[in-house]
Amino acid sequence: MSVAEELIQEGLQKGLQQGLQQGLEQGLQQGVLVAEERIRETEKQLHLQAERQLVAAMLKLNIDAKTIASVAEMPLEKVHAIIDRIKYPGIA
Repeated sequence: MSVAEELIQEGLQKGLQQGLQQGLEQGLQQGVLVAEERIRETEKQLHLQAERQLVAAMLKLNIDAKTIASVAEMPLEKVHAIIDRIKYPGIA
């Protein structure tokens, strides 16, 4: 193999290694971003579930929506929306 061919081969190998390294780094960064987004979505779902459970428990105690909103520190409209989803799960 000539010197030129060896240099070309060496350059290709270095380029391939750098490309693989960059690809791995980008893949890891993308994986972290996806994982962080899934964590945020899960936290949001858990928060919504906790709100729903709180409102449902208070309704079982015959507490009115205005009082639930005050105690739970939630807007009254949100409490009404949760109540609608509890009473009419297939519609709201």
